[in-house]
Amino acid sequence: MSADDLEIRSGGVVAVDTGELRGAAGRLRLLAGDLHEPRRALTRAADALPASGWIAMAALGAASQATGAAADDLERLARDLDALADLYEYVELDAAATAALLSGDHAAAQRLRARAHELAFGDPGLARRAAVEEADWVARRDDGLAMIAARFGVVAAFSPVAVYGVVALSGAATGIVAGIGASGRGVVPRDRVLSGPSPAVSVTPTRAAAAAVAPGTLGEVVGRMAMAPDARVRVETYAMPDGTRQYVAYVTGTKGDEPGEPWDNASNLDLYLRDEQSASLAATREALALAGAAPGDRVHLVGHSQGAMVATHLAMDSPYDVATLVTIGSPVQGEVGGGTLSVALRHVDDPVSALAAGGVAGGVGAPGSFVAERVALAPDAPPGEWLLGAHGLDRYAETAGMLDASSDPRMDAVRDRLADLGAATTVTTTDYAAVTLTPGR
Repeated sequence: MSADDLEIRSGGVVAVDTGELRGAAGRLRLLAGDLHEPRRALTRAADALPASGWIAMAALGAASQATGAAADDLERLARDLDALADLYEYVELDAAATAALLSGDHAAAQRLRARAHELAFGDPGLARRAAVEEADWVARRDDGLAMIAARFGVVAAFSPVAVYGVVALSGAATGIVAGIGASGRGVVPRDRVLSGPSPAVSVTPTRAAAAAVAPGTLGEVVGRMAMAPDARVRVETYAMPDGTRQYVAYVTGTKGDEPGEPWDNASNLDLYLRDEQSASLAATREALALAGAAPGDRVHLVGHSQGAMVATHLAMDSPYDVATLVTIGSPVQGEVGGGTLSVALRHVDDPVSALAAGGVAGGVGAPGSFVAERVALAPDAPPGEWLLGAHGLDRYAETAGMLDASSDPRMDAVRDRLADLGAATTVTTTDYAAVTLTPGR
């Protein structure tokens, strides 16, 4: 696997940075302009030749035509890039306007719609092309589940589905059934509220606060998901130079169905299918509170698998100022607000992240938010890895390393977040264990 296999998208449909597209179009126009003067010079030289110089005249004329054709090609490509940027911006604006309406910000929605209408007025076919692109994305978004099914010889006549608790944990290929793409369970809408009481849990530190340093790369962030066997949440506390504190919470994935385990399949079903409060979510809230996080404090959330669902719900419904959400192999994508940088790491052949069914068509979160996706397993990977090999943290650490090495401008926001944490005067780390106290779980 190489970095060439990695796709970075601003949203389900948008796979490019529109600013970069327009910048490239501008550079192409400058190159085209630079070719026009040589073309004119060649034409003038040909015109100045006497009739006896017809051989040189023909050569100069051919060179002038070739230079002109190159300039025309560059200008045509620049127009195509601008049109593509308009298309992707239109999709992003439409998604952002919908999100603003859901959050009750009608003024922002009106501004976003006005910009979208301005783009469409300049190109009457823009809205139709945007609809075609989104329809194509919808048709392709279950390709990961289809790939997984094909590996196990499952022939599906329609979009397959993996039942989360079975496929993610049983180690068997059963549980692939129809309907995930149409169910909508892979997206957590902005207005979704989890129902039911919060399960009773007991959360205790398993390791006393230890001195640490801020992670310097996204790869190091993913690496910190590796915890002791009894730990479920890791909280880093950052004392900032201005006297404030910031917190980073790392939330683990499913651990099994032992009695009293908050990170069990019941919690998976609560969060993914039932829209109910889970024991794992309650324990994560408690761990942050024990670490000292107070309402309004700046918090960064990192989660793998079930932990990514927990982190997503916290980012969308908590008293904290959630600045960053990093999800790793998440079965959902949340429509987080414009104040949260959303970074989603997915593998096409990961059956858990495939449950997101492509996530949100447009972009979500703060500027610079993105989805990074690749096929994690080589075609000749042993059959034992086919089910959950692509879901492992080691594979996602490789993906994070590719992003760290990437020059894509959307990684700048991640680097800015890490640099901000790196300015802390002190960093301490505490791991927390948790037990469910609610009877019957």
